[in-house]
Amino acid sequence: MQMNEYLSTLTEQIRCRKAHPMIEEEYRAHIEEQMEDYVRCGMEQKEAEEAAVAQMGDPVEAGVALDRVHRPKLCVSVIFAILFLTVVGIVMQAVMFADVQNEVVQNEYLMRSIIYNLIGLGVMALVCYMDYSFLYKHALGLCMAWYAVIFASVFFGVPFDYHARFTLFYHITVLFYPLYAACMFRYRNQGAAGFVKSVALALPAAFLMLQAPGATKIFEFYILMLMLFTVAFLKGWFGRKGLLKTVLMWMFAIGAPVIRILRILNAPNSAYGYRAARLKAFIHPEAYAEEAGYTAMQIRDILSGIRLSGSAQMIGDKLPNAYNDFILIGIFAYFGAIVGILVCAAFLFFFVRVFAISFKQKNQLAMMIGTACALELFLRSVIYALSDFGVCPLTQMCMPFMSYGLWSALSNAVLTGLLLSIYRYEDVLSEKQMRTFPHYRLRIKLEKADPVS
Repeated sequence: MQMNEYLSTLTEQIRCRKAHPMIEEEYRAHIEEQMEDYVRCGMEQKEAEEAAVAQMGDPVEAGVALDRVHRPKLCVSVIFAILFLTVVGIVMQAVMFADVQNEVVQNEYLMRSIIYNLIGLGVMALVCYMDYSFLYKHALGLCMAWYAVIFASVFFGVPFDYHARFTLFYHITVLFYPLYAACMFRYRNQGAAGFVKSVALALPAAFLMLQAPGATKIFEFYILMLMLFTVAFLKGWFGRKGLLKTVLMWMFAIGAPVIRILRILNAPNSAYGYRAARLKAFIHPEAYAEEAGYTAMQIRDILSGIRLSGSAQMIGDKLPNAYNDFILIGIFAYFGAIVGILVCAAFLFFFVRVFAISFKQKNQLAMMIGTACALELFLRSVIYALSDFGVCPLTQMCMPFMSYGLWSALSNAVLTGLLLSIYRYEDVLSEKQMRTFPHYRLRIKLEKADPVS
């Protein structure tokens, strides 16, 4: 049997066509390596090929065995964690809607929340079944399209009201991080030039994040960029693997914001206005109980009333927009600390699983995209939880899977869908396949025109 015939029979047994190139490449390499050994021993080329193919065994049996391994799969544990947290979020929203003195909220918002979450789960399933490598195929083009949409929305389209800006910057911008991770993958192994290209691509995004309402989005962007560059440095994408470069980057990254915060705290109120007032109210809320420290004092009051088991403590009359901004503390206040800790344990389980999925990927594109998605969800959850319990200055964020809103459900769906897609195609797509995707360049040929007689 010839090598091509053997490989054709082998791959016919494997139902997932996306896995064919990876398996064919691996088996071809084994056969060619064995052929070289036989040729060195004195065999003719054709005889060596037949002997090498025979040594690989029955192609049908081998193909059937490979079919059991190289097929798309679902991460059932992560899906169950998502469904559990989504149901908990809907239940908590129902409790909070009943506490709001507004007939529209009481009568309509629960059904809306259920519909929004069902749409989100549908989008998550769609993204999961899509091949995540399409981000690499069209990374730069999609990134430029994202920039065009956001720039046009910020400067020409979106009105300068808080809610429109919040939707734009806290939900639509989540698409940037997996796209940027795919672009960084394209620039790997280019040394300093790849690093410069990656930084240059991030600069317009940094400028856009400065237009976001509040400082939370720029902080989130800052930390995510640091983490992605840390992974790239440790993997040696821009030259040698550099622990020293990573340490120096983090020293500068931590030092600059600390100096900025100290300047705000020590400057007169007029110098930084609202930002200084918020920081001072966070540190000494009792001194600003009727102003910027009011919500922090209410949170302290709620925390003091939490019991081990359910206390049915309603917070809708104490905290504004609680069904979106204070879901987590609401669970502790209404159902008690035991239920609250179980919900936090479910979140912890979810993040341990998604980070494990990302970090164990042999395909570095999958690893980087998964890391970007997991970090975005993790940072959102941590900032939300710290703000909910008064550990950090209050900020408006959405808790993944729990907060009310269509855009919140959609942004979470895209990120979790990509993570599930990475797991789904873990044994199907190889990193080498990514390198074979075509790169397109526009070339214009100029020719000298003949003189007109």
